Amino acid sequence: MGRITKKFFTKGLIWTMRKSLIGGMAIVLLTSLTACETGGEETKENKGDASENTEWYEELNFGTLKLAAEYEDGEYEVEYEYNEGEPEAEIEDTRDDEQVINEGEEALTELEEILPELELTNESTDEEIITEVVNVFELEEDYEELKVEIEFLEKQVEVEDE
Repeated sequence: MGRITKKFFTKGLIWTMRKSLIGGMAIVLLTSLTACETGGEETKENKGDASENTEWYEELNFGTLKLAAEYEDGEYEVEYEYNEGEPEAEIEDTRDDEQVINEGEEALTELEEILPELELTNESTDEEIITEVVNVFELEEDYEELKVEIEFLEKQVEVEDE
């Protein structure tokens, strides 16, 4: 491992927090309207635990994750972004002289098993971020350079290890 740098950005963060607040207000309004339509009584459809109706990506504490690991024999890159209620993802792996690109649902399906396992917060140290990303993504540690950019709901963190 080598030099580690960390940068904080707040400009995009305010927009993300506003968007989350608006989305939350829309969910409350929709729930209120559903209760009005059923006379305030719960139906079998809305009686269950709220987490049953929540998609895995709505439980994440970040809206954007970008990962780029450069190796002697290629790169491994991940881009995940949650915009306006819709997740988008792309995974590109050019290691071992192969060209594997997963986009859309295929990439989201792969990330569904990985991203919820990341135990990171905006208070995580550089070393914690690097260690967690390498472990959860099961990356080889012989990378030449590793860049991780995470936009938490509170702030954006960028970590680089050369």
